[in-house]
Amino acid sequence: MSAPMVKRVLDLHDVFSRALQIYEPDVVVDWLVGNDRYLDGRRPIDVLVYDGAAPLIAALEGHASLGYP
Repeated sequence: MSAPMVKRVLDLHDVFSRALQIYEPDVVVDWLVGNDRYLDGRRPIDVLVYDGAAPLIAALEGHASLGYP
């Protein structure tokens, strides 16, 4: 695997692991491909590809503190 692909896989693992601390696995999958208000309505999986894991981690922190919208 190329270095950029390794980073994407590791970022996805980190985000998925953090999300599993909040939600059940099927909810995490739905969240990844759904629209998220903490990400200005964008899909978390798209944000991960273009912006990395940091915005998703911030969104998950928002969900954990306020609940899933």
